[in-house]
Amino acid sequence: MKTLKFSHVGVTVKDLDEAIKLYTEVLGIDPKNVKIGGRPDMMRVANIMIGDERVELLQFIDKKKSIIGDIGAENNHALQHIGIYVDSVAGALAEFKTRGARLLDETPRQMPDGHSIAFVIPRGTEMLIELMEK
Repeated sequence: MKTLKFSHVGVTVKDLDEAIKLYTEVLGIDPKNVKIGGRPDMMRVANIMIGDERVELLQFIDKKKSIIGDIGAENNHALQHIGIYVDSVAGALAEFKTRGARLLDETPRQMPDGHSIAFVIPRGTEMLIELMEK
């Protein structure tokens, strides 16, 4: 596995609208840099650009519909995962598996935008990593 670049940090929030206010009103992020989306039955998502870096805010509507819905759920505003681009999600999953990682995805998932993703928790940590491939 070769890590290509950092993608984003994912932060779980209880109330997406209130969290967006924190970034725009308190931290001074231009609202034009906030894109809201998600899946209405599962989660609301806001992607906030801070320079060239992205913060992904996640409000889970139905935690049971997402394999990552319960991670960080006990907090009001908590770092949930980091996203990194790798050369091959399938190859990275195989490598993490041999190293004893907990695989939340056994195979890569295709996203609507064409990316492949998978989630892993490396052995000996509680850190969720989103592996991404363009």
